[in-house]
Amino acid sequence: MLKIRHAKDSDMENVYKLSNDDIVRMNSIHKEHIKWEEHIKWFSEKLNSPNVIFYILEFMNKFAGYAHIDLEKNNQWIITIHISSQFRNNGLGAKFLNYICQNNSDKIIVSYIKKDNIASQRIFEKNNFIFIFNKRINNEIYNIYFNEGDSLTV
Repeated sequence: MLKIRHAKDSDMENVYKLSNDDIVRMNSIHKEHIKWEEHIKWFSEKLNSPNVIFYILEFMNKFAGYAHIDLEKNNQWIITIHISSQFRNNGLGAKFLNYICQNNSDKIIVSYIKKDNIASQRIFEKNNFIFIFNKRINNEIYNIYFNEGDSLTV
């Protein structure tokens, strides 16, 4: 059974653990391990910001992942999505992203995906995201995808 809901305070520890997953860190723009004290501040800011929509994915009543979209410049929303290791490679990421897009159809959503993260690229392509260009960030190449809109400034 798949459940998607808004994040709440009690999700802090699960989000922290997943945020420090080796694969998550490897594919993130910022590679460093996240300290608990930093996470508490970050989580609280995300949860309470009017410019962030923060989702939790549960599968069979277990924490399976999280995603948030953050309002950036030019009315674009940057998405971050992570799936727990035990739930990867079974289609949950694509379903999660589909839900987010359907419930935010009025938003231009942009994703930065590490060039060699083929699994994530496929999830976004399955959800009709369009590859627009590569961008070098911290000496690594990221593919930039977006879901719609006439103008995009990244």
